[in-house]
Amino acid sequence: MNALSKNMRALRAARGWSLGDLAKRMDGIVTRQALQKYETEEITPSPSVLKAMAGAFKIEPLKLATAPDGTLEILAFRKRKRLSAEKTKAIMEDFAVKAQRRFEIQDCCRPFVADEASLNLPDCSKLSPEEAACKVRRFLKLGEAPIADLTNTLEDFGMHIIALDQLADFDGICGRRNMADGSNQYVLGVAKSKNGGRFRMTLAHELGHLAMQSEEEDKANAFAGALLAPAKIMRNRLGHRRNKIKKTEIELIAEELKISHEAVVFRAHELEIINKESYRFWMRQLRRKGVKKEDNLLIEQSEWELHCILQALAEGVIGDQQVRKWLGPEMAAKLLESDEPDTQWELRKKSQAERAKLLNQALPDAVKIYNDDAFEMVAEAGEVYDDSAQP
Repeated sequence: MNALSKNMRALRAARGWSLGDLAKRMDGIVTRQALQKYETEEITPSPSVLKAMAGAFKIEPLKLATAPDGTLEILAFRKRKRLSAEKTKAIMEDFAVKAQRRFEIQDCCRPFVADEASLNLPDCSKLSPEEAACKVRRFLKLGEAPIADLTNTLEDFGMHIIALDQLADFDGICGRRNMADGSNQYVLGVAKSKNGGRFRMTLAHELGHLAMQSEEEDKANAFAGALLAPAKIMRNRLGHRRNKIKKTEIELIAEELKISHEAVVFRAHELEIINKESYRFWMRQLRRKGVKKEDNLLIEQSEWELHCILQALAEGVIGDQQVRKWLGPEMAAKLLESDEPDTQWELRKKSQAERAKLLNQALPDAVKIYNDDAFEMVAEAGEVYDDSAQP
């Protein structure tokens, strides 16, 4: 199947159109039978027909006639040695399926997603982790403020973030989609965690591997700390040198930066704000009190899919069937509820049973309005209501 016929089928399915629907949206310049022959590759459309068809789908003609951007390429898979080959394969397959789902949504909905860019990270291969984190922050236009939501920040720049079912001995996986325009789109798979701070740190860690083009774990850890806890903020909160720090200080900084208590102490030691003795003391305390593994921060949730689908649904780019496929029947039912009351014309198109059902649903509200005292004060046509008149 050539690219045109494949794209025609996919775009029609996404919008829930028949061949006849497509012919109407092309103002009848070709017949349904001709469109069918384009899909079955019996004939090839002329440039003018291709342009009209692309206009109906609201995409560029070149996009309609060319194959979709490249498939997923796995760049790195980080795990412990104990993770079995069977579980490794299962994680990679799960990641690939979820990534391809994302690509499908993106390709169907992209015409109405504003300037969705692919994330071409700056080359930080020759920089220190501290310098690399600063460069990535500038690229992401974050300044030196705390990052409120790392997941959605990265997705705003075209990177896909996928939370994978948590398994022991698995950290993260990274893939790349090579785009037709020569740019890259990265997909990061991160193990689900019960702790929001740990999830953010793992995500920043994987980003560090990408940005610095390095497999060194220590460098990626240092990058993650510098990205989420900038030196300026840490020194503004704790000063440049401290002999001791208080538990409340650690808690306040952890909440502000949305990282674990352990990460705050580690970063303070890395910046030489506290000495090794103070660092060891607090690590023992955190381990003893069970705080080291529990940060009680909310898990970040990706909102990219929902926003993408909602916008495409509102613009009529996709149909009900596609929404149900991607979001499931329960979520789709909520999204497909009409935002506006049916017009008279829409009611006339419904069956008698459907109209009766709508009238029965509206009946309680109508009775309530009719029995309301305010209803008695509404003047009939041609009357003037005088609220000064005495009974």
